[in-house]
Amino acid sequence: MTRLTRTVTRDGPGRASTGGGGPSDVSRPLGVREGFELALRAGGAGTWRWDLGSGRVHWDAAMEELFGVQPGCFEGTIQAVGRCVHPDDRAGLYAAAERAIGARSSNYAAEHRVVLQDGTVRWVRSTAGVMRDSDGAATELVGVAVDADDRHRLETERASAASAAFDADRALDAALRRLRLLGRVGDLLDQQPGLDVALRQVADLVVEVLADWCVIDLIEDAQARRGVLAHRDPALATVASAARRRTPSPPAGPGDAVPEPLFVPDLSQHQVEDAVPDPEHRQLLQALRHPGSYLLLPLLVNGRRLGTMTLVTTDGWQLGAEDVQLATDVAHRCAAVIDTARLTAELARATQLLDALHATGPLRSSELGRPPAPRRPQNDGGRRAAAAAVVSEAVAIAL
Repeated sequence: MTRLTRTVTRDGPGRASTGGGGPSDVSRPLGVREGFELALRAGGAGTWRWDLGSGRVHWDAAMEELFGVQPGCFEGTIQAVGRCVHPDDRAGLYAAAERAIGARSSNYAAEHRVVLQDGTVRWVRSTAGVMRDSDGAATELVGVAVDADDRHRLETERASAASAAFDADRALDAALRRLRLLGRVGDLLDQQPGLDVALRQVADLVVEVLADWCVIDLIEDAQARRGVLAHRDPALATVASAARRRTPSPPAGPGDAVPEPLFVPDLSQHQVEDAVPDPEHRQLLQALRHPGSYLLLPLLVNGRRLGTMTLVTTDGWQLGAEDVQLATDVAHRCAAVIDTARLTAELARATQLLDALHATGPLRSSELGRPPAPRRPQNDGGRRAAAAAVVSEAVAIAL
């Protein structure tokens, strides 16, 4: 183990001086206190003592330098210490000292900022031992303080890096979530499960990712009709359905109307109460928890409105800009699913009618596009005219 020593040079009989030397130098071990003070100076640490009886605070020169006080100008009071400490840290510093003094603890530790005379802020860590008399009452605190700036800088950089990594993970997760949801909705275009089944699957996918509940309403023959409702919490699905039955159907309007999306980021309880005058209806909505965001999107294909998709969040969950964009993309794909399902159903109906009329013989080209004759159940001519009209409709749909 390395020993700290002080070199003593003999200048003559009975005289000695410290400094460099040659062969005549004599070395002796440093005392414990001298070694401790030397180590503190080497580490840039300052020592301090707070006499609780007199209230005086004693600093060495290193403490004055650490706190940005001119040499010999420290006033020696706890108030003078406080003036050096950052205003936001003073209360915490005093509280830590009071806890150490009153809790019969033998240790004190605090980390705080000091403001130097040029305005620079420095982090300082102080530790001390609490001296007590025979009755256990604290008499003084004796401690050291060190510059903690480098450690705090490293911690800040580490926290910034962790925050950046967290943000990157969130962005990646959001991108993957977006791709998965859009991909699963897009798969319905290939699977063609039928309109009702497709709408149910879309609503279920939406509440997995984007909202607490999702409502899809359709427009058929310029009339609005109920579609489907899905809720994230199966226990509340029945309540949500009951509340929806009390909600008026959305106005259909003309089939080519293109309403703007409606987004309310923070839907208040007062807005809900103003919009729902029926007390029983309000009670059902309140059972669905405190509202968050509300988003109403039109389902459009080539400018034609096929219906609407409504998303609602609760319990403080608010949709952000990325969520709204994702919901808009889902609505576009949902509209394509609806349009494809309807087209498929129309073509299937036409195919069935054509298959049923094959026994009547082939249709003449002159019959295509002719308005159907009045229905005659046993008249082949009437069936042929109806078949011709169906073929013309199917061709128009396909084009």
